[in-house]
Amino acid sequence: IFTSKYLLIDNLANNEINYEDKYFKNREIKSLLCLPLINNKVIRGYLYLENKFVNSVFTKEKLRLIEIIASQLATSLNMALLYQNIEQSEEKYRTLVDNLKDGVYIIQNEKIIYVNKALLNMLGRKKEEILATHFSDLVAPKYKEIVLKNYHKRLQQKVVDNEYEIELLHKTGEKIPVILSSGLIN
Repeated sequence: IFTSKYLLIDNLANNEINYEDKYFKNREIKSLLCLPLINNKVIRGYLYLENKFVNSVFTKEKLRLIEIIASQLATSLNMALLYQNIEQSEEKYRTLVDNLKDGVYIIQNEKIIYVNKALLNMLGRKKEEILATHFSDLVAPKYKEIVLKNYHKRLQQKVVDNEYEIELLHKTGEKIPVILSSGLIN
């Protein structure tokens, strides 16, 4: 039974609830405490503690401390779930972008930190050849100045065309005409 209240049994042998379960009998449990792990009014799990040596081991003082610990556990569980959701979202996004037919790359501090398969194929390069290089190294000389100027304007929050035609350089030196579409990721 899922409940938001704790269950505290000081003396399992003398309790009015019938605990004929083999687990309780075989372990000779004297007292037990089961606390819900609640975060934002949602039960995230339960903290189950048992003692087979002493009856009434969970005093009011200990119970208050255990409730604080349970609260922290619930928060930690919630954070772990949030991080797991973020990782799953990132993986889905990465899979989507990796499989696009359009070339995609991400720049940070003027260096390429991500590139998808389509752009690698378009440029005849391997990921290791592109990552951590200056993004303008992929741009044909004729377009470097405008690309760098627009990049810096965009960083300064100035109005810049989001799409314009340029040429990128294939590994062989061949110029590849593309429509560059760019924006800031916050």
